[in-house]
Amino acid sequence: MNTNGRLYSIAGSDARIREILDANDQGYEEVDSVPALWRLTNSNGFYVNHCVAVFIDIRGSSQLANNHTRPVLGKLYRAYLSECVAILNQDPNCKQVFIHGDCVSGMIDGNKPEFVDGALFRAFQLNSLVNMLNWRLGQRGYAQIQCGIGMDYGRALILQGGCSGTGINEVIWMGEVVNNAADLCNQGNKRGLQPIQVSSAAYERLGREDYKRLLIARTGALKGHRVAYEANAESTEMQQWLVNEQQKCAKQSSGLNALGMLGKMNSAGGFGRIAAAQATPQPKIPQSNLVGLRAAQDPLVDTPISDQQIEALGNLRGLWMTVAQDPPTKTLFTDYNAALVSALRQQTRSQPGQETRSMSGLANPLKPSRKK
Repeated sequence: MNTNGRLYSIAGSDARIREILDANDQGYEEVDSVPALWRLTNSNGFYVNHCVAVFIDIRGSSQLANNHTRPVLGKLYRAYLSECVAILNQDPNCKQVFIHGDCVSGMIDGNKPEFVDGALFRAFQLNSLVNMLNWRLGQRGYAQIQCGIGMDYGRALILQGGCSGTGINEVIWMGEVVNNAADLCNQGNKRGLQPIQVSSAAYERLGREDYKRLLIARTGALKGHRVAYEANAESTEMQQWLVNEQQKCAKQSSGLNALGMLGKMNSAGGFGRIAAAQATPQPKIPQSNLVGLRAAQDPLVDTPISDQQIEALGNLRGLWMTVAQDPPTKTLFTDYNAALVSALRQQTRSQPGQETRSMSGLANPLKPSRKK
């Protein structure tokens, strides 16, 4: 809110205080859905029975200033804030988005279970966004970030706060739903906890069982609440896009390396050494170019993927990340397999036998075993 330099009057201040305290209590209406915010004045308010709060915050943000110059820090924050706002703003039930430092929050109507499903999916998208941003930061040699994401469902009081007659007013959201979401956000990605932290109230309000299966119960999350839930889940669309872009970059890098190798061979005495060059193993794709996390079990297959099966991917040590899609499909892993097979071929092109074995190890873990 911008200031306007209006002079302060003690008598005027006292008059405003008395006007506010003597206002009619009937001006506070109880509603199920978030009302149009233009209905708010300096003398009324709304108790919203069904509301969702989603918060995201950067972990250890104070250290970023020590690792980057001010221009780099400014660009990092702008990119992060820009796309956090974009993800929350797209939700048709998100009524307001707030920025407080490096914390971004969205207040979402929770009158229907599908509205709460959508709010959780925004949390998945925010988690994917952090991975996308980290990839771009890593390409430029910048330090990567970690974030906590918190979500709660409950009741909120909405007021217009500010000073009457000055034009300086803002909508205020108050209540445990806001406090709990902020608290859960603060716990995400700390002390071994997953990035996404969800209250039991939000979990019970979800309508989609497949989304519930992505969340793992834990104890001691909030004061006065025995159980909350956590996840490290992503949007399949955003995850697949990231994998595809990483594969494109890996292929481009491989092609440039091959051209450089041919140039060296030519200067060393012609192309008679091409056969020897082809027999040289391709460099491994950096681990940072692969999805790096996995929950206890993938929700779209019948069996979890073991570490031994991961080893069969040609020593690609990245583990799978639990993913979610709106709506989820069972074709995701087929497409994802193809991307990893392509990467695997680049590493084992000179060893056909090894490639066949690795590709078999890649496909089998993702298919439910058939009963004979």
